Parts: sequence; structure tokens; C-alpha cells
Amino acid sequence: MIAQQLLQCGLLQLGLFDENGSKAPYRLKLELLPAYPHLFAKIVDDLTSRLRDIQTQPDRLVAGADAVALAGAVSLRCNISLVYSRGRGEPPVHDLAGAYNFGHPSSLIVNTIQPGLSDFIAGCGRVGLDIQTVIPVIDTSPELLPSGVQILPLISLSEVIRDLESDHAIPVSQVQTMRSYLTAAN
Repeated sequence: MIAQQLLQCGLLQLGLFDENGSKAPYRLKLELLPAYPHLFAKIVDDLTSRLRDIQTQPDRLVAGADAVALAGAVSLRCNISLVYSRGRGEPPVHDLAGAYNFGHPSSLIVNTIQPGLSDFIAGCGRVGLDIQTVIPVIDTSPELLPSGVQILPLISLSEVIRDLESDHAIPVSQVQTMRSYLTAAN
């Protein structure tokens, strides 16, 4: 259901895109999620549920710069303090806004796992935010995270493709292109 809504809203775009110097058969525009309140609310509900399933509950939520609105809504639902990245590329002590100090088990909410996320997690650790869980909306798996960090995605890109294929929402040729791309990327 989420896969088709992402496609219908244009948050998942299919074609040939130049992303970070390489060609990709898809583009995600999840930063536009708040513009679609019905889908935004569904994803906030799903993230909230996923967060409640974590064995060691976090003291803090941390938002990557790409998911501040999303993490803010989840923070309100869960009543967990939010720390967010301003996305300026500054050292963590200047980049991270919120109330934090050492010793806080934390969960990081992001739209997808992007290159450089391991460095961001390490920076959070240097200022006392112990990222134990990363919760992406979509797991695109381009980067391995530090050991001990659990990934709890709402859905993987492979599942999105499978769901769109089973719903006949995209042509078979596009499914094959996406699967070939994912196989080559992993």
C-alpha cells in the first residue's frame, strides 16, 4: 500500500536519474512527504509503532536533516525529546539542535540510508547521543552502518518493487531494470 501511494504522490519517481554522479532508475523525494497529509500520517503512525517495538526504548530521537518534519511528528506522538540536524555540515556540537548530553540511548529517523550516515552516527556519539537504532522510511542499503546499530526500516526498496509488481502498478521492464540495479548496487 505504501509503495503505490509513494508512486502516486510522486515521492517515488521512475526513469533514469543522475544521482550523485551515477545513473539510477529511480528517485525518492521523501522530503516532500509532509505535503501529502494522508500518507504523512500513515508513515508517522508506522514509525511510531516501529519505535515502540524497540526493546531498549530511546531517551532521544535524532532526525537527519532530510527528516526533521517526520521525526518531529513522531516525537510528538511518542513524547520523546527530539534532537535534529540543521544540515549545515558543521561539527555535531554546532549542527545538532536540541537538549542532549552524554548517556542517551537514541534512535535516528531518516528518509533513507545515505552515504555518510556512519560519520553522522559517529558525530552524534561524540556529543553523547548513542545511536542504537536507525529507522529509515525506505531502506535503500547503500551503506553499512557501524556494528551494534540496528536498522528497522518501514519498507525496503526491494519490497517496494515487489509490491508495485504484484499490483501491476509499473511495467515489467521497469521491475527488471530496478532489480538489475539493486543487484549491481549490492
